[in-house]
Amino acid sequence: MNILLVDDDIPTMDLILSSIDWPAIGIEKVHTAYSISPAKQILLNNSIDLVISDIEMPKGSGLELLQWIREQGIPTEFVLLTCHEKFEYAATAIKMEVMEYIIKPFDPEIMKLTIRRCAQKIARKKEEQSRLEIGDWHLRNLSRDENAFWLSLLNTPSGDLRTLRAEIAARSLRISADETYCLVVTRMTDYEDKMTEMGNKLFMYCLKSLYAEEIFRQAECPRTVIRLMETDAWVIAAAENSPDLERRCQKALSRCEQTLHLQATCCVGQPRLLTELAAGFMQIQKIMVSNVAHFGGCFREEQAQPESGDRQILNLQEMENMLIRKDKRAILNEIKREMDIRSSMRRLNEHTLHTLRKEVTQAVYAHMLKEGMQVTRAVGDEAFDRLADNACRSPMDLIRWANYLLEKTFQTLEELSRTDTLVERVNAYISAHYAQPLSRDDIAAAFHLTPQYLAKLYSKKTGRFLMDYLREYRLEQAKKLLAGSEMPVSEVAMNTGFDNFSYFSTLFKKETGMSPQQYRAGNRR
Repeated sequence: MNILLVDDDIPTMDLILSSIDWPAIGIEKVHTAYSISPAKQILLNNSIDLVISDIEMPKGSGLELLQWIREQGIPTEFVLLTCHEKFEYAATAIKMEVMEYIIKPFDPEIMKLTIRRCAQKIARKKEEQSRLEIGDWHLRNLSRDENAFWLSLLNTPSGDLRTLRAEIAARSLRISADETYCLVVTRMTDYEDKMTEMGNKLFMYCLKSLYAEEIFRQAECPRTVIRLMETDAWVIAAAENSPDLERRCQKALSRCEQTLHLQATCCVGQPRLLTELAAGFMQIQKIMVSNVAHFGGCFREEQAQPESGDRQILNLQEMENMLIRKDKRAILNEIKREMDIRSSMRRLNEHTLHTLRKEVTQAVYAHMLKEGMQVTRAVGDEAFDRLADNACRSPMDLIRWANYLLEKTFQTLEELSRTDTLVERVNAYISAHYAQPLSRDDIAAAFHLTPQYLAKLYSKKTGRFLMDYLREYRLEQAKKLLAGSEMPVSEVAMNTGFDNFSYFSTLFKKETGMSPQQYRAGNRR
């Protein structure tokens, strides 16, 4: 198979040429051109199966070259390179049957997989054309039939072996109903962004290629089924049992992280007959959700840890003592120690992490309430929510969440300990928001405090009540407006936070000994 690379950027061309092992993906000869004029000559004089061209070049665009190819009727496939993440030429490219497009700067591994995918599609087209000529319909659809067979086998409870043997024989599938197979089940989290970036088809192709190469040791294998769910992607493959299967699975995980930048967890199931695979997949799914100690790695089904019956793990009184001392390191070490104990006993699972998260939250919230702080407001930001969602995914995720919770809590407590600064900030807040509806609860919420605690602290430090200060500040601002503007008295009331004109007038007269109108007239005289 021959390909043609067209790009005016010499470093990009050199990178493509040097970063890919062309013979390994079935490419016999690579032609190069730095503009569309010499590219046309190469296409006229050589049999080119695939053209990879940049879109934007000074002497003619890639789309112009593609249009010329289609007009000439040259039977070649086309891949476009573009610097635009939102590919504005997509409609034109689709109309002229572009096979793929790649965003620059590109990942060499993604480029290799894309070219390999195109090469395989071209090879299949040629093979199908050849098979049509000899009328070999069965060979053309064998791989597709096998893939449908495995998909059906994993999605529905299997019948008896006799029925499966009959189905395999009827389809002439290359599957033995009497062998046992190990289900290789991989769970990937946070995959949506990568799939959106690559496109659904290329993403699925990359996953299947990784499994075919690393686990089945061949370029393509129909024994891999992918299920995309709301939060997780599940990759299920049926492999023959072998001593190095776990090592091959670990290599597939490493390539997945390097190529797709996704962290995954893999479980190698026990050998099962075809009739047992659907139930086996459901069992392994449950194991992978609960066995968090193996997150990011590969393990065998028999290494799964049993459900923990822990109802309480941490000593909450000791936790309170450490919180009083603000000893974050001691708290994190205690959490880690409890997880290590259960891991050594093969009892560390998702239930354990849920219990630990609940107990840490309970201890911290109780301590903060004693200190008069509304901790949910203090730490309830986007980063905390994201860490909390992932806290029960693995021991390391739980430690990250607990560290963030404690860091934010102790930071807020430190700010509260400086009462002079707090009173100044409260007064500044009133100065900025006095014209709005403002209650003691509103002010307390702005500083992540309970209303009772803030009122007590403010009174102790200033010798006056918080709401008295708010009222006096509003009246002072009303005096300034009455004396220095022609604003109607009713608007003065509204602009200083009084939504009831009668109440404003009564309060103003009580504080100054005169009505608002009298105060304005007196200041003018």
